[in-house]
This record gives sequence, C-alpha cells and structure tokens, in this order.
Amino acid sequence: MSYAIGFIAAFILSIAFTLLVKKIALKIKLIDFPDFKRKIHKTPIPLLGGLAVFFSFALILVYYAFFTDLILFDFIVPKYVLGIILAGLVVIAGGILDDKFNLKPRYQIIFPIVATLIIIGSGIGISHIRNPFGGIISFNNWQLILFWLHGTPYKITLLADLFTFIWLLGMMYTTKLLDGLDGLVSGVTVIGCLVIAFVALSKTVAQPNTALIALILAGAFAGFLLFNFNPAKIFLGEGGSLFAGLMLGTLAIISGSKVATTLLILGVPILDVIWVILRRIFYHRPISFADKTHLHFRLLDIGFSQRQAVIFIYVLTALFGGASLFLQSFGKMIELIILSVFMLVLAVTLVVIYKNKNNNLGPVSKSKSVTLRKNMNKKNLKILVPVAVVLIFIALVACVYFYYVQSAMATVTIRGHVIKAQVADSPEEQALGLSGKKNLGDNSGLLFVYSDSRYRTFWMKDMKFPIDIIWINDNKIVYIEKNAPVPADPENPAIFTKGEVNRVLEVKAGWTDKNNIQVGDEVGIKF
Repeated sequence: MSYAIGFIAAFILSIAFTLLVKKIALKIKLIDFPDFKRKIHKTPIPLLGGLAVFFSFALILVYYAFFTDLILFDFIVPKYVLGIILAGLVVIAGGILDDKFNLKPRYQIIFPIVATLIIIGSGIGISHIRNPFGGIISFNNWQLILFWLHGTPYKITLLADLFTFIWLLGMMYTTKLLDGLDGLVSGVTVIGCLVIAFVALSKTVAQPNTALIALILAGAFAGFLLFNFNPAKIFLGEGGSLFAGLMLGTLAIISGSKVATTLLILGVPILDVIWVILRRIFYHRPISFADKTHLHFRLLDIGFSQRQAVIFIYVLTALFGGASLFLQSFGKMIELIILSVFMLVLAVTLVVIYKNKNNNLGPVSKSKSVTLRKNMNKKNLKILVPVAVVLIFIALVACVYFYYVQSAMATVTIRGHVIKAQVADSPEEQALGLSGKKNLGDNSGLLFVYSDSRYRTFWMKDMKFPIDIIWINDNKIVYIEKNAPVPADPENPAIFTKGEVNRVLEVKAGWTDKNNIQVGDEVGIKF
C-alpha cells in the first residue's frame, strides 16, 4: 500500500507543481522558441518542467525518509538521501541557467560533474558488477581513507569511484540527448523506474526501500507527462532531462549494481547516442553539434508522427527492460548483443527507407509533393512495422531461451558425478541461498561463486531441509559439512567455513556419502 501511496502522492504533487512552474516560466520568459533547424515544435513552449518533477520527488522522498521507517533501513542511510537531493538540485539549477543563458558546452558539463561528485561523496558507488561468465568483478581493490566521522570512514575507492563517475555522466547525457520529442524522456524514465522497482522487489534483491524511491520518481515524472506528451504544454528543460539520467543511474546503483538492467532499459537511446557520436566524429563535426540524426528524428523523416515515434520507443524500452527482469548476467549480455544487432538493422532500414523516399519524390509541384509524401509515409510504415515486429519477436525468443536454458547454471563434476547447479554470484542471490525452498533434486544444487578466497559465514535462516555443503577452494574440496540440519535456533542459524574458500556447493543431504566424495577431490566447474 505504501508503494501506491508514494506513487500517487508524487503524481498529484507533480501536477500541482507543473501548473505552478508553467506560470512562472511564462512570467520570467523562460521559454523555448522554435528555430526550425533542429527543434520541431511550432510555437513557444515554457521550460522549467524539471523543477516541478524535482520538487515533487524531493518532498515526498524527504517525508518517507525522515518521517516514516520505510526508506532509512538496511543499506540506505541519511547521507544517501541528502546526496541524491543535493545532486538533483545542482543539475536542476545548472539546467535553468543553461536554458536562460544558453551556456557553452564546457560550462554546461560543470553541473553534471559536480552532481556526480556529490553522489560519490555521499557514499553511493558501484563496488562490483557481475561477471556474465560467473563470479563478480570487484572495484574495491584500491582504497584511500580520507578521514573518519562518527565512526564512519570517508574514503576514495579509485576504480569504484571512477566507474561510478563515468556511469552517471553517461546516463545523464543519454537522457539529455534523448530529449528531442514531446514526452520521450519523461515516459522512458517512468518505464525505467517501474522496471527498477520490480527488480528491487524481487526475492533475489529484496530492497523495498529502493522500490519505493523508484516509484516516487515514477509518480513525479508520470504527473509531469500529462502536460509533456504531444502536443506538449511544457518542456522538461536541460535540468529535467539531466535529472532523469542522474536518478536512473543512481537507482541502478542502490538497487544492487543493476548496471546491465539499466543498460537494457536505456539500451535504445544509449546505442542511438553512440551511433550519432561516431557519425559526428566520422564527418569531423563537434560531438556537441546539434542535428537531426537521432533515431526519433529518423522515425519522423520516414513518416511517423511524434506520438507514433514516441510510443514506438516506449514499446522497445518496455520490452527490453522488462525482459531483463527474467535474465541473469549472461542472459543480459546476450540481450545487449541482440539489442545492438536490432538497432543496427533498424538504423540501416531507416536509412534505406529515407533515401528511397527522397529518390521517389523527385522535382514535383508543392501540392503533388504533399500527396506523394503521404503515400510514401504509408508505404514506409508498412515496411518498417513488419521489420520491427520480426526483430522484436527474434529478440524475445532469444531472451526466453536464455531464461529457461542458459540462465545462471553451471555443470559441476566431482569423481565423474555431475551436478546441475544454479549459480549464486551476486550478494543478493547469495544472501537468499536456498531459503524458503522445499527440496533439491538428486543431481541438482546451488553453487556460490566468489571473486576471492577467504573464510565465510553461511546464514541458514528459513532452510526447510538438510543439505550437504561442499567447501571448495581453487577447484579442490577443502571440507564437507555433511547433513547440515535445519537450524534449531532460528536466531542463530550460521555455519562457518573451516578454511578459505572461493566456491561453495550445496547439494541434497547424503549425496556426498552416496557418491564417496572426499576432501581433496578435484572439482570441475563449467559455466
């Protein structure tokens, strides 16, 4: 119920603030005038929409964080919330200055950089990512403690902070460059927040506080979208589009380093941005050069209306983002490859259709040109829509295949005996373990994969059946915990390793005795 209330409260507040900032923008003449070169709106539109979204989100977040117990628990601490709000305020303020004074790119980037440093300084960062081939890639190797405050170390973690810096800047500039059609960034952000909320509520992540933050943000952007969808009555402005990327990037981090999930949510605009940047470099144009080569403009060129183009990108975002909910790291990597191929085929198709359209028009009178263009647009849609449907179908079939066949499984071989094991290689999956499951098959198990060797503690809470635990280090068994029972004391169900390990295999109780598995046996693992 709290999730719905958070969403609805932000939604209603966003509507009220949008109406207010629209009046303010008109009064102070903070308006986006059409220039007919890159901008496609035909009448002046007020800006400042990002300010309405930010205040709606910030006020509801502050209320839930400091006046309820629904946000500040587990790993989310007050400095995270304050860092998010302060960073958001910086990009909104910088965006307003840019909208008013049309700052040069070298000055524009100052505000996203400062916002990113605030997020990192508040302690939010990417400490690891999952290796698609098993295990995790840690970024916490090089640390420098700057000072201690109230028992908390404030430190620089070089690789983690650098990766976080690049990640957040990339997310902000992706949504900034995506903001070319009415309602495009707002709608994509709502979809992204909903996907992240579902991820956070899943059993493997189990972060209801992160889900609530995502739903509050979704509500704020959804309320604004009522006024921003075509024909738009107000625009996000520079600050609003940057704030969308900042928040999606930050939510990806605090929901358990779900970088791959967010890459899939924003996969279409990210690949579009990469394509446009490479194209500008090829033609020796500045990267900041404004043109109409983005996907959404290409869709307009071949006959899509603004609404059709925006909804088309909404559908792609929802499909690829939604599919990521059911895939593990390897499956997500495959989906990213599929999405890249999809975008390449789509880009080639759009270029071919566009050139064919212009070649077929030729020199004709204005009235005849309009009629020909309408006929060509209908023809182009008949070509593009089936191509897109076929590509999407192939992508979904591939995702289903990797979910059911290749998803996070490993083949473990000991003394010629084979175990098909589910892989737990993220902190969330490792914390969940076999908790709540009713049984294991005779030749199935759960394999915990770690990036380093050390002593470990296993939390057996909510176990429903006894198991054999095989401790493994460098592909050799170092100890076997036979017939580990269901915990008699639910408050103290821990089991400790007897040595340093980097793999742990849990199998059905009695499997090791049945197959004469011994300490010192070699273990073959194939992911």
